[in-house]
Amino acid sequence: MVSWSSRSSLVWDRNTTLHYVIAFTSRDESQHIVTCAVRLAASVKATVTILKVIANPQSVGVVAELIATDEPYNLAQDEVQEVVQELLKENIDAKGIVRSVDNVGEGLVSITAELAADAIFLGTRDVASKRSLLCEDDPIADYVINHCPATVVLVRPKKSN
Repeated sequence: MVSWSSRSSLVWDRNTTLHYVIAFTSRDESQHIVTCAVRLAASVKATVTILKVIANPQSVGVVAELIATDEPYNLAQDEVQEVVQELLKENIDAKGIVRSVDNVGEGLVSITAELAADAIFLGTRDVASKRSLLCEDDPIADYVINHCPATVVLVRPKKSN
């Protein structure tokens, strides 16, 4: 818990454990986001939840529903658990959640709220225009920014050298 003291300085109650959610897409795509979030989490001994949401086939369309199997969910579960195990080995208090949702943005927001997380870390696209800067080109990020009750930490893509 962070609060303002009567001396107008920021005070952090070190007895309160912070909880960070990391919006996870895939191991490769989310590596930089996980690294950034975990670096901060380790510095304040925060709990981390790796969260992957998968769009329900019914919400995507009839054809997707007809060819839907449990395989994408099972693969996602395996991938998230691999990352969680790596974090646990690094002494990071971590857990993983994979959920099927009708709308990815709404799912990220509702699960983050359900977990009473302090912040959600979310990857963004490379900023090339004012529209991109405001995440108007990314409906998921735009929804999370405008609706999430927790602090939203946007992680820009890692620049290649």
